[in-house]
This record gives sequence, C-alpha cells and structure tokens, in this order.
Amino acid sequence: MNILVISDTHGRIEKAAEIYRILSKDQPVSFIIHCGDHKEDADNLADELGTAVIGVEGNCDNCYRNSFQITHTPSGQILIVHGHMQNVGFTRSGLFYLAEQYNCVAVCYGHTHMPAVEVANGITVLNPGSLTYPRDGSINGSCALLVAEKNEPLQCKILYYDDIISKNEESPESPGSEKSAKNKKSRKNGFLRRLMNYSDSL
Repeated sequence: MNILVISDTHGRIEKAAEIYRILSKDQPVSFIIHCGDHKEDADNLADELGTAVIGVEGNCDNCYRNSFQITHTPSGQILIVHGHMQNVGFTRSGLFYLAEQYNCVAVCYGHTHMPAVEVANGITVLNPGSLTYPRDGSINGSCALLVAEKNEPLQCKILYYDDIISKNEESPESPGSEKSAKNKKSRKNGFLRRLMNYSDSL
C-alpha cells in the first residue's frame, strides 16, 4: 500500500495532483493523507483525482480544538493531525503521546511547513512539509510517501517536488518515449523504488 502524504497546500492543489498522477503511473497510490490547511483542499483533490483523501482541519480552517483522524494500514494505524494544538513548532512529544494513546504506529502532521521524520519507541512522526509555502529552503517544496505492507514496519520517505519531476522526465517510460509506446499496458517501471532510493530522507 502506497500512501501520499501532503500538508499545508493553502488553496493550491496543482502540485499535489501532479505528484499523485506521476506516482500512480508506476504503482497505485491507495489514498492521500492531507494534514491540514486547508481542509477543503483535501475535498477538492478527492473530487479531481477520484481517489480517497483523508484530511484534517488546521489553524487556517479556524479549528482550535483537538481534531484528528485515524486510518488503518497493513503496517498499523496512522494518526493524522495538523499539529497546531500540540505546539509542534516547539515539541513533538504531544504527537508521540497521542500515538501511544491510540495505539498508532505513526503520526502525520503539518503546520510548520518543514519536512521531518522522527522515530522513537517504534513510532514514526512525519511532517511532509509544504508544496505551496515551504520553509526549509527548497523552492518547490516537499511531500512524503508511506509504504505499508503486512507484517512489515511502515516505511516513509520525504520526497521533493523537483526530484519527482526530474526523475519522471528521466524515466525511460515517460509519456512519448519509444519504450513507453511499446509498453503502454505495463507501466510498472520501478519509478517509486528509484525515487525513494534517490531522494534524501531526513
């Protein structure tokens, strides 16, 4: 199961939709997690892409209560929260506490617009960053990919927009290439695996 994780799109979903379509050419993306700001972006993505998008409200949605979602995967439960109510700009301890409280193997959060991965006591805490207003020095921002398989620990990787686009253009099965024309029916070209191996994790 491949899960695309995004956050803080702030009304601009074009890059997220583009990334979803690129990743889906190689292997199906089961669903998208949107960690807030704006919640309606999650709904709009679901309508545009025809796929499930699990979204939560953030501070820019005027949400000032503890609002979160929990989703089930073959690797265990994932908790989804924006993070402003847990003061994620200063500490992630509240996220680890929530994960333990609800028996989750991972927490996906946003708010800081900074990609980050932290692992402690078997719990992964992931911020995919922002594709719209990144604050990590990147130009076009980041998202993340989770890979959940039965009886396997959850895998996660920060993916940068520029890397995804660059790798897609280099792919021998990119649209219009000779190999692509010969293999239209079979598009499993290992793009996701190469991308995850290529990009830097944090």
